[in-house]
Amino acid sequence: MMSFSLKKMLRRLHSPLHKKNKPIVDELKYINLGIVEHRCPTFINANLSPEEEGDCMELLMAYRDIFA
Repeated sequence: MMSFSLKKMLRRLHSPLHKKNKPIVDELKYINLGIVEHRCPTFINANLSPEEEGDCMELLMAYRDIFA
């Protein structure tokens, strides 16, 4: 037999309030990993610091055939 606290916890997990939680979606920034004639669109997080964005771009450009 289930203990009272376990039943209570399971009820709470299946409650309508629990189901209303939605994932957080960050804003995205469009970047082109290709050239003007041959675009390779991809998106990165718009909230990256300039240093993080530079590191991300460097990685994406180095492996553009995989990411784009």
